[in-house]
Amino acid sequence: MAVYHHIPTKEDVLRAVVREVFGGLRVEPAGRSWREQVVAWAQSYRAMALTHPNLVLRVLADLESVAIAATEANESLYAALDQAGLDPLDAVRGADTIVDFIHGVVLGEASAQSGTASEAAVSAFDEALDNLPPEQVPVQLRLREATRGQRRDSFTFGLDLILTGLTTHTK
Repeated sequence: MAVYHHIPTKEDVLRAVVREVFGGLRVEPAGRSWREQVVAWAQSYRAMALTHPNLVLRVLADLESVAIAATEANESLYAALDQAGLDPLDAVRGADTIVDFIHGVVLGEASAQSGTASEAAVSAFDEALDNLPPEQVPVQLRLREATRGQRRDSFTFGLDLILTGLTTHTK
């Protein structure tokens, strides 16, 4: 309760924490291509979000905190997308897509007790497929068999898809 002598409300405390945590998210260009800068930023943002998943969820529920988080964290991302030569609207939409993608990945990863969300999801998927008649899901069964034992790095794959798509919008 002593903190309320310095910061008046719970929302003000939250916003101060948001400034501190999200303000540390900076990626220096340091001779990197725009794409390498975005990947470095995305990896940093993902790591921060996995370290503070409850904060990220809380931020998303408060518009003022969203604005603080975005202005504190996104400058490096916007700079990299601007460097790519994107139209301003495409740069903003690209940044929004990247942030939303990371949030989706992190929600899944953070929900796993042991940090093995991907393995748990694959196991649950396998069990669900095994409980259905094979004629109902033939393509899923075929693809599962063709990829069994292969590593699924959906984060890197998804980010690469987004960045490849953005390159079609560069000048």
